[in-house]
Amino acid sequence: MIVKGKAYHNNSKKWIIALALIFALVVYLKFGLNNTPKKSGNIFTGEVIFCGAENVEGDAFKNGKNLIFGAHTQSKEKALNGKYSSKLDAKNRFGMTYIMKNPVKGRRYNVSVWSINPHPVTAHLVVSGDDPEVFYKSTSKTVERNGDFWDKRELNFQVPSNLPVNEIKIYTYMEEGPNEIYFDDFLIKEMPDDTIQLKYQKFVPHTFHLQLNKEAQDYLKKMTKKSIAQGTIYNDGTKTKAKIIDNGVEKKLSMRLKGDWLDHISNYSSYRIDMNSEESWLGMQSFSIQEPRTRGFLREWVFFKFLDYADVLHPRYDFCYYQENNNKPVVFSYEEHFTKNLVENGQRREGPILKLTEDRIWDVTRRTAKHFGGSLPKIEEKDKAYWMSEVRAFKEGKLAKNPTLKNNFDVAQNLMNQYKYNLKPVDQIFDLKRLAKYMALVDVCLAHHAVTWHNQRFYYNPVTSLLEPIGFDAYTPEDPNAYANDIHSEFFYKNRIDPYEPLEQLFYDDKFAKEYFYYLNEYSQPEFIDRILDEINEGIIEREHFLNQRMPKYKYDREEILNKAKKIRIALPAFKKSLLAFREKIEGETATLKLFNSHGFPLNVFLNERSKESVIVYPQNKSTSISYTEFQVPKAAKRIKFQVLGIDSIHTVDIVNWASPKGLTPRQKLSLSDLNEYTTILDHDENNVVFKKGTHVINKPLVIGENKRVRMFSDTEISFNSDGCIFSYSPIKFIGDVDNPITINSEDGKNGSIVVMQAEEKSELKHVVFENQNTFIKEDWNLTGAVNFYESDVDITNVSFRNNNCEDALNIIRSDFELNKCIFYGTFGDAFDADFCKGKIKDCRYIKSGNDAIDVSGSVIEVVNTTIDKAGDKGISAGEQSTVTVRFSNINGAVIGAASKDNSLLKIYNSTIDNCETGLAAFQKKPEFGPAKIVIEDTKLKNVKRNYLIEEKSSLIIND
Repeated sequence: MIVKGKAYHNNSKKWIIALALIFALVVYLKFGLNNTPKKSGNIFTGEVIFCGAENVEGDAFKNGKNLIFGAHTQSKEKALNGKYSSKLDAKNRFGMTYIMKNPVKGRRYNVSVWSINPHPVTAHLVVSGDDPEVFYKSTSKTVERNGDFWDKRELNFQVPSNLPVNEIKIYTYMEEGPNEIYFDDFLIKEMPDDTIQLKYQKFVPHTFHLQLNKEAQDYLKKMTKKSIAQGTIYNDGTKTKAKIIDNGVEKKLSMRLKGDWLDHISNYSSYRIDMNSEESWLGMQSFSIQEPRTRGFLREWVFFKFLDYADVLHPRYDFCYYQENNNKPVVFSYEEHFTKNLVENGQRREGPILKLTEDRIWDVTRRTAKHFGGSLPKIEEKDKAYWMSEVRAFKEGKLAKNPTLKNNFDVAQNLMNQYKYNLKPVDQIFDLKRLAKYMALVDVCLAHHAVTWHNQRFYYNPVTSLLEPIGFDAYTPEDPNAYANDIHSEFFYKNRIDPYEPLEQLFYDDKFAKEYFYYLNEYSQPEFIDRILDEINEGIIEREHFLNQRMPKYKYDREEILNKAKKIRIALPAFKKSLLAFREKIEGETATLKLFNSHGFPLNVFLNERSKESVIVYPQNKSTSISYTEFQVPKAAKRIKFQVLGIDSIHTVDIVNWASPKGLTPRQKLSLSDLNEYTTILDHDENNVVFKKGTHVINKPLVIGENKRVRMFSDTEISFNSDGCIFSYSPIKFIGDVDNPITINSEDGKNGSIVVMQAEEKSELKHVVFENQNTFIKEDWNLTGAVNFYESDVDITNVSFRNNNCEDALNIIRSDFELNKCIFYGTFGDAFDADFCKGKIKDCRYIKSGNDAIDVSGSVIEVVNTTIDKAGDKGISAGEQSTVTVRFSNINGAVIGAASKDNSLLKIYNSTIDNCETGLAAFQKKPEFGPAKIVIEDTKLKNVKRNYLIEEKSSLIIND
């Protein structure tokens, strides 16, 4: 067997590995007739055990001094490395086995093994105590697959500190069945502290010993009375001074009542504590002391441990003794407030923490309770409070004095505003993955209280310039099963009505939804939840014992999260009829489908596994009229594929051969221009749009739908101002005369773009002058050309592009084209930009281009008998796997005459390059591509300061 890899492989024989392993004494044991592992008496003292199934001694695999039981399963049939593996089948269902006697309590291990099974089997990697009822972990899930289809299983475990475990068995096991599976590279590694994801720290309760004088006591009593009178915690912005005794040291602080509801002053009051600027308690300068039940006792602590796994920020929350003056200490909890201590404790750079103000919701709550006998306001009032809320930062006084933090807040405030009003896609506002992980864990952990809008807190990360969520206030004294048992997204999709919580709008963002459902699926796996709960089990037990001093019967319910995960596992996978597909219409060889999602979660729909086209279909909201998503497939298609967004499992549904029930009228779906408003400019009927001869001014977008013939002729002049432009989903034919060309211009150089988008037939421009135009801009949708063709073939002859003020005078994308006898003059940026095209440029002139004369990406282009004069950068630029062939052409005046980039091929024949800084350049610019190549033949370089610049691995071939 050959050993390879970073962790313990090095392409040598496996006996070499033994030289790197710390000495271990391993149990030697044999299987009985019942095929179950038997005990041995050796004591494990090493840190790493490895078994490659290569060497055998008796019935044990041997690697140096390490012996791993199960050698009777050795097989030559398959091997990950070297010659052998361990084969399990119907006769041998237990394989490689190792037993730790008297394992060190609290020590952590990682166990992994690779396997391959030609036919379906269910197999496990198992870690078990001597009594499986006390300690047992197993996984059948694979975490990695290599190129040869070997799968890796992996388990992390911690030796229990408070449970009776005298030995631990680690072994491979196959459930009953007729097939076989092969195991190889069985590895047990002790995990050092710095590699543990959820680092264990022994719980040592601290005492918050508060010293209140009479003045402070009177202040708190007064605030408590006012709170009871108004039905919510009273806060007039004032605080009282007090002290604490911390390890014999007196420290000063200011404090007030904390919280919103009266549960914070029921038995013992909750307080917001602000230490003096030079002092802290447990490393915190601002925090709260409160009843443990206000945060669901251990629920909040466990939830934060899950957030630690996902690297999501949260305040420090734990339990302590609270002692007021000389009174008896009571079991309490503390919760960090929103300062830089929280951020830096999460290993982030200091940045603003933001929220939406909630003053109105509590004012309305108090007024409603006063006038309606203690009733709470209706949900509409909560919605009003949301829309009237402000974006504010914590510790604004410090922020205002720090120019860096002030600038950070300016950006963060803008992001919060975009979030509040749903102005930008999620990935432009938030750290997408971290937000998706957070929302998934909120659902799995029944932590919905954390995401109601007035509990939301966000950290602005000045490094990424994005917002990150901060987990906070996830639970109340109420049982979360009463308000968080629904799957958040499913309930929203099915029942959404306005008003709604702002985070819910994220579920309609395609990118966020894909990430969120991926993590919802991952985090609801019982193996995942068990692993986290196992890793924090010691901490749970310690805190249960501490809380039992005050609440003797309290015990954290581990099944609560597991039961919510089961509900997710039942609902999330698709059902047979989760998608309905109606054959709406057939045009030519294409069928248009209307899709209806009857599942509770978004579905990703595609024709087959090879198809690049897909569409996301969101669930139907029961409170709105039925809606469908269109999807085009070949006419012959009989079925389509779908999967729950973010989940790998693929399902198939038949396409029914009838149309969908009609929900919306064509008028309701119409978003095109009403051509009847343009009677002075256009003649039009069902199939034709003809511009009238004469001079016309267009001052707003003229949007023309598909399947029309759009024509313009000589004696026509179009001027644009304001937001004027022409945007057509149909092909255009603008045909002027050689002595009387069509003229199209912008009056102020700020508008006037022509866009042809995905027209099904070829467009044609002949004898047209485009002048002084700018690009198409519609809010955040920017095109780059004065004239644009996207997925729209076009022929352009005797057309002039003059003094256009945008990135490209002409931009053609994913189209076939021909340019003949065209002139480009005085373009601000590139004269002509072709992306992913196939075309020909013949007998054209490019004069005074601000940047490149011809810029080509991912295209196949031929340039013939063309002249380039005075290009601001490159005469011809071929990039991103383009092939450009130049014949009988001249480049006169450029920084670089002709350049080939990023796996492109530039061929130049019978041409001249004159008056350039560099004649030819070939290089790789983008890491995802490779080197470039230039071939020239019968081509002259004159008055060039540097003939060529060829990067290493790129090439220039000169054929004389």
